[in-house]
Amino acid sequence: MFANRSLGRGDLILTEDPIVFCNTGSTENQWSDQATVDTFYAAQRIHATSVIYTAVNDLTLEQRKTLRTLWPRPAHGPTLDRYVDRFERNAFTFVNASNNKTHLVVYEDISSINHSCVPNATIEIWPRRTVFPEGQARLVATRAIPDGAEIFVNYMERDWLDNHVARNAVLNHHWGFTCSCNGCTHPFTAMDTISRNLIREYRTNITAMVAAVTEEEKNHSIMNLAGYINILTSLGRWDADLSNA
Repeated sequence: MFANRSLGRGDLILTEDPIVFCNTGSTENQWSDQATVDTFYAAQRIHATSVIYTAVNDLTLEQRKTLRTLWPRPAHGPTLDRYVDRFERNAFTFVNASNNKTHLVVYEDISSINHSCVPNATIEIWPRRTVFPEGQARLVATRAIPDGAEIFVNYMERDWLDNHVARNAVLNHHWGFTCSCNGCTHPFTAMDTISRNLIREYRTNITAMVAAVTEEEKNHSIMNLAGYINILTSLGRWDADLSNA
């Protein structure tokens, strides 16, 4: 996906309803374990235990056609395996506000956006059905994006603080590719690792920053928080980490 206008940080790029979503049955904490994710997708390839099969079976013919346009294509093998592959490669997750279970959700356009470990956009997903449809996504710019530039998001929700070697191991395992963004390309990898390690250090000390009492401690905490925010922003973060900071 490419920007069709100049975008500033915080600008809404796109709002999109899902093609399909399903309940994994796992809590957010359980889903953070890669073994849980692998076990889930293995079970999805069996009709009797596949919630993905049930969700896809409820789609209209046009919705299934749209789902089939997503990567990987052209696909081979049993139909169920092809649908599971598309979920595994294209689905984002959100935690349903009613049952606190992790849901997988697939979009026509947003699911086609390429990955970067240093993205310029992020996805916010509506976790409940209210005036907005459940699973509706908002694509928001996390930095300035010139007209015509490609839009990237970070696929990794739990491993983004790891170094480029560890990140690419996850990307290869789950999405089947190696990232070539600035954060994963020499000579920028060393500085990228330093930035992510600094975030870990800031997180460890953030309680002490908030609890500052003396004027000197407060000034030191303000400088540390400013540094934390600057690094998060440089890495394209726009989430709870930045809001808390």
